[in-house]
Amino acid sequence: MLTLTPEHFKNTATLEDDDLEITAILSTEKGSKQRQGLLHFVYEDNFLRAFIDKETDELSYEVYQSIYYEETDWRFYRKAKYEAPDGLKTADTNLLKAPIANGFDCPVQTYSVLKYNEQVGFSVNREILDSIASTYEPNKGTKWNFKFIPRFGEDFHDGLLVA
Repeated sequence: MLTLTPEHFKNTATLEDDDLEITAILSTEKGSKQRQGLLHFVYEDNFLRAFIDKETDELSYEVYQSIYYEETDWRFYRKAKYEAPDGLKTADTNLLKAPIANGFDCPVQTYSVLKYNEQVGFSVNREILDSIASTYEPNKGTKWNFKFIPRFGEDFHDGLLVA
């Protein structure tokens, strides 16, 4: 198995920049994806994005999370809780992509259960990210843990590799 290191994520990071945009986006999306099934779909996926304001050089950071689930209705993930050096933090989530079900704009029923995908994120500051990154140890798959809390239904637990 590929060892995921800070160098790996640095080498696979992508930069989206357009002369007609005031923000450039640096993303670790291509750093690690778990593909499943015959068609190699990526279901639950997360990555870190940095937004660079090209007018002010200000940086902001966001955790991006795609959540698939089978349910009878939308969960509407609106809060996130995450580990920080000084204890747990809570953040409001941002809806990053219009919710879809079964690849369509409206839910599709399969055996009386619907399949949903919500893509949400939360902002996190650089100091917390630097502190988390400082805990990296080679050959360990240590994760920075967080969860998303819905209006209805079960919490969704995941994490980003510290690398």
